[in-house]
Amino acid sequence: MSFFSRSLRGDFARGRRFLQGRALVAGLLLAACSTSAPRNDGVDGGPLQDDGGSPAGLTLDEFLSRFMDADCARDRRCYASALIPSCDEAAGLPLGEGGSVLGYDPLYFENATAPLIRAAVARGTLIYHAEKASQCLDLITNLACDTWVYSCAVFEGTVSAGSNCVINYECAGGTYCYGAKPTACQPGTCVAPASANTACGLAQCASGLTCVNSLCVIAAKLHEACNSNGSPKPPCDGVLLCDAETASAAGTCKTYAEMMTVPVGGGCDPKLSKLGGTFRGPYCQQGLACVTQPGGTGLCAARVGSGQACGTARPNQCPDGEVCAVASGAVSGTCAAPAAAGQPCASVTCAPGLVCSTVCQPRQANGGPCTAPAAGMGICESTWCGADSKCAAPGTDCQ
Repeated sequence: MSFFSRSLRGDFARGRRFLQGRALVAGLLLAACSTSAPRNDGVDGGPLQDDGGSPAGLTLDEFLSRFMDADCARDRRCYASALIPSCDEAAGLPLGEGGSVLGYDPLYFENATAPLIRAAVARGTLIYHAEKASQCLDLITNLACDTWVYSCAVFEGTVSAGSNCVINYECAGGTYCYGAKPTACQPGTCVAPASANTACGLAQCASGLTCVNSLCVIAAKLHEACNSNGSPKPPCDGVLLCDAETASAAGTCKTYAEMMTVPVGGGCDPKLSKLGGTFRGPYCQQGLACVTQPGGTGLCAARVGSGQACGTARPNQCPDGEVCAVASGAVSGTCAAPAAAGQPCASVTCAPGLVCSTVCQPRQANGGPCTAPAAGMGICESTWCGADSKCAAPGTDCQ
């Protein structure tokens, strides 16, 4: 089976957000790192197919570069006003807070995920179908906002079930790569996803299923009853959110658009609080920001101009290209330009491409200097500092 599935990338992105031990898997592979989100990966059929395209197609490097642009374009269209930062903000936010609606960071993809895809193509465990690339990018860009599952047939794995793998794409026949840890030079194994009513835990459930209490169950669909902790109803499928749930009472699965209903002055959740690992909302209407209030609550408010009073908010309350400069421990400040390299960053976000370490410092692409191991998490775009004290894709040191 050949596929290119956003859901695989998305599940890793969520895992990366909570992973602090750095047992990293790269990009679109699912190893033992995703701990909080149900897995709905579309690897067993059903999603859209891209069966045409130019015979010449795009080179692999061109496709990987344009994939990031297409994916972010779709996220801007679908989630620009959600409480989760967009791709445009990714480079200027702390690790795990940037990227698309699912935590995707384009610079991480470029420095960590893409090199492993190139390596798999080079060793022959992954076939790249260049003639299908352009239509795949169009499919991603125009994908409906209530799903992340798609299949472009642009990658075809050649590794059979039971054999070693590094990334999901290498696995053939609807299997996925289980247990790979590139930073520990530990390969995974291609295995079939778990079926309904079978054990999951760290294993991946098949499409349309979600892992609840270590058991794969059928996920709730749009407008069905749900509960993010799996009781009394299952979590929602895909990118759907469970609205109006409590710790013991079921809610209803809705799209982001259906959840963006709170007007100016209405209550919202600025901290992205979770129940069972799922974002709950409520969300502000399009064009508004959820501003943190003293005590941690939130209110929906209009965006403000440069130099005006602002609050810590999701999304940013300030004009595009500016941030709310807020002193440590405070929730309000003034809209201003982000801090430049060498400037203090205790009360203001660093500019894109910089990371805060007392002062703003440039984030490093692969080959840039770093201090192993922990410093690589923030300084390196790949989050991995190699044995030679240079940023690298995970697993570069493996022989």
